[in-house]
Amino acid sequence: MVCVPRCTTATTRWCSAGRRWSVRRATVVAALVLVVVGLCVGGFLAYIRHGTSADTKVQLLTETALSFMGAGNNDGNDRLHQRSNHQQQMAVVYICLWHCDTSLLALSIKTLRARGGWCGDVYVAVGNSERRALAMHGHLPPRTHFALINNPRRLCTSHRMQTSMCAKRLKPQLFSLVPATVHTLLYIDADVLVSRPLHSLWDLPRAARGAETWHVFPDMLCSDCTHFNTGIMLLHRRQTLPAAVPGPRPAHRGPTASTHECNQATCMRHEQVVAVPGASPSTSPSLHTCLALWLIAMDSGLFSRDQEALDAALGLPLPMLPDSVAEEAQAVLLQRFAQSAPIPCRSHPATGGDSGGGLKCLQSVQAGCRRLLHMLPRRRQRYLDSGMWQPLLAYHEWFVHLLGIKRDRKLWPRVRRFYLDSEQRLLQSPRCPITDYSGDAAAHQHGRTIHCSVSPCGCVQAP
Repeated sequence: MVCVPRCTTATTRWCSAGRRWSVRRATVVAALVLVVVGLCVGGFLAYIRHGTSADTKVQLLTETALSFMGAGNNDGNDRLHQRSNHQQQMAVVYICLWHCDTSLLALSIKTLRARGGWCGDVYVAVGNSERRALAMHGHLPPRTHFALINNPRRLCTSHRMQTSMCAKRLKPQLFSLVPATVHTLLYIDADVLVSRPLHSLWDLPRAARGAETWHVFPDMLCSDCTHFNTGIMLLHRRQTLPAAVPGPRPAHRGPTASTHECNQATCMRHEQVVAVPGASPSTSPSLHTCLALWLIAMDSGLFSRDQEALDAALGLPLPMLPDSVAEEAQAVLLQRFAQSAPIPCRSHPATGGDSGGGLKCLQSVQAGCRRLLHMLPRRRQRYLDSGMWQPLLAYHEWFVHLLGIKRDRKLWPRVRRFYLDSEQRLLQSPRCPITDYSGDAAAHQHGRTIHCSVSPCGCVQAP
C-alpha cells in the first residue's frame, strides 16, 4: 500500500506550490513537443522542396497528384445535377486572350464536362487567333460558345498596362460576355482542371435564397500578400432587373459589332441596379456596383495583380504595398465613384468637399461589398507547386490549380505535357458527353459565336 501525504493547514503552501509546478512542467513539456514536431515537419518539407530530385518532383506532381484527383467521397448523385444543368440561367466562363494555353484550356473544359458533371453552356472570351486555335486543334465539347472580342487591344487603358492585366479587366465584366438570361456564373482560369462533381458548388447561390452573392477562394500562394484568389469565382446576380434603370444607347452600329458611349460612372447606372431592392444603396450595394469598384481599382494603374486591386476596391489592407499606394487608390475610387451619385449615395448627398459625405458613402459601400463576398472552403481547391506537399493532402477538392507549378520553369514543361497526354485517364466514365469536333463548320454546328466590341462597360454584344 502506498501512503500519500495529505495536505494539512501547515503544509498547504507547499502543496499549492507543488501543484503549480506540475502544471508549469506539463505546459513546458507540451511546448517542447510542439517545437520538436514543428521542426521535424518543417525540415521534412524543406527536404522535399530543396533536396528532392527533379524526377521525383515530377512524379509527385503528376502520377501521385492524378491518383488523388477525385478521391474521397463522391459529392452527391449525378441525377440531381443533371436536372440542374437544364437551367438556362447558369453558365461557365473562361478568358483566353494573348498568352493563353489553348491546349490546356481545352483540357480544362473537358474535365469540367467529364469530372465536374457540367453539361450546360460554356462561354470562352477569345480573340481571332485564339478562336482559330481552339476551333482547329482544341476539339471542344458541344455547347461551348465563343465570345469573340473585336480588337482586344482596346481592353488596355494605358500603354504601360501589361497584356495579362488587360485580359483580366474582363473579370469584373463577365456578365457582359453571356446572355442576359444568365444569372449564375462560374469563372474558371484556363490553367485549372476540374477534379469532381460541382453540383454542391452550384447549390451555394440557391442557399442564399435569391440574394446576390460572390464566392471566391482564399489566396493560398501568398496569404500575406492578398486575401482572395480570383482564378475561380462564382457570381450570382438578382434575377429581376428594374425597368426604371435605363441601358446605354448605341452611338455607332457596324456590320458585326456595336459600340456604346459610356464610362465607368454610367456603367454603374445601367443594366443592373446599384442597390438591393428595399435596402439602403450604400449599406446593401448590388453585385454590379462591387464589380465596378474592382474595375475602377484595376484601371487606376497602381496594381500589377487583379487580386491587389480587389483588396483595394473592398477597402482591405495591402500589407505588401506602401501605404501611399492604398491611400492613392482610395482617392481614385472616391473621385470616380462619386461620378455615379446620387444613385448609390442617396443617403449621403454630399459626394466630396469638407463634409466628407462621399468618403463615408464609399466606405459604407465597401463594407457592404465585403458582406456580399463569401469565402469558399480552402480544402476545395488544390494548388500544384514546387513545395510538393499539397498533392498529398487533398481528398475533397473541386479544382486542381496549376498556377503554382507554372512558375517553376524547369518542372512546368514536363508537368504540362503529362496532363495533356493523360487526357484519356482524366476523361474516363464522363458524366457529360465529350463529343470532339474541329473546324469552323463543326464549331458553328455545336456552338455559336458572340461578336463583342470593347467599351468601358464591358463586352457590347452585336445585335
